[in-house]
Amino acid sequence: MRVVQLTPGTGNFYCGACVRDNALAHELNALGCETLTVPLYLPMVTDEPADDGMQPILFGGLNVYLQEKIALFRHT
Repeated sequence: MRVVQLTPGTGNFYCGACVRDNALAHELNALGCETLTVPLYLPMVTDEPADDGMQPILFGGLNVYLQEKIALFRHT
């Protein structure tokens, strides 16, 4: 089975969610699934090695914030 796990990413923060997401992908790979972890707006930075290598970031965190707060940035 192929699984795409969308995650917010970690940046340089430690909140526990990044460790959980990385552990889930690792366990799914161990069960025979082909997992791909895709960070949405922060890069994945964990102490554990990633199973799937580098993935592109889909949304810049600053861009998402500005689009939410200032209408001008929603159309640029």
